[in-house]
Amino acid sequence: MEENGRSSRTPSTAPLSLGPVRTCVGCRERTSCSALLRVVARTGSSGTAELVPDVRRSLPGRGAWIHADLACLDRAEKRRSFARALRVTIPVDVSGLRAHLEQNL
Repeated sequence: MEENGRSSRTPSTAPLSLGPVRTCVGCRERTSCSALLRVVARTGSSGTAELVPDVRRSLPGRGAWIHADLACLDRAEKRRSFARALRVTIPVDVSGLRAHLEQNL
């Protein structure tokens, strides 16, 4: 802070706002939410939490964010990140999300 109470940071050195920032549950990289896919959990008929891609980002419930990349999905599945991020205690089924990512790559 300078003597006049203003920050010494000039407007030209201020960071640009990229909008909301989220963390990918697979690679743990923080990035703009526009670069990530939101995923929500729905209770399936087999008693598991089925992951549903929320392309429009409007489905109700707690969401997790992931890059649209199979490598990130594999890392998240291996570390069981979806269960923690979505706060579900039942087994998580990623087959629907995997099919969506394979179809859109």
